[in-house]
Amino acid sequence: MAMGHDELERLVVTVNRSNGAMLGLSLSMPSLEVVAVGDGLVSQWNAENPEKEVSAGDRIVEVNGNIGELHQHLAATNGVTCIVFQKRPPGQQLPAREVERSPEVNTGAATKVAEEKPEKPEKP
Repeated sequence: MAMGHDELERLVVTVNRSNGAMLGLSLSMPSLEVVAVGDGLVSQWNAENPEKEVSAGDRIVEVNGNIGELHQHLAATNGVTCIVFQKRPPGQQLPAREVERSPEVNTGAATKVAEEKPEKPEKP
């Protein structure tokens, strides 16, 4: 029996961005699904909390108590940030994706998944 959306495990991660540190997340937009965890505050969290690790396939569902316009809250937040992730269901396959950086990545907030573009035929 598959788990419902509300039954998936949630993980609360609190990090301090007051010194300008980056989260180090690559995210699929607009779903805010984690594509990769790179160097930054979330990888530090993972090292300190191996039993509560943020990983690819997890999805951000709340930022500092806000459940709407999350990408804007991630980009605008500095200081202590509380991020709630919804864990990926066990055994669920992650689709292969090409990740494209968005402007928010400069603040350590997010990246977006590149849209598939048809290949243009070569000119003779």
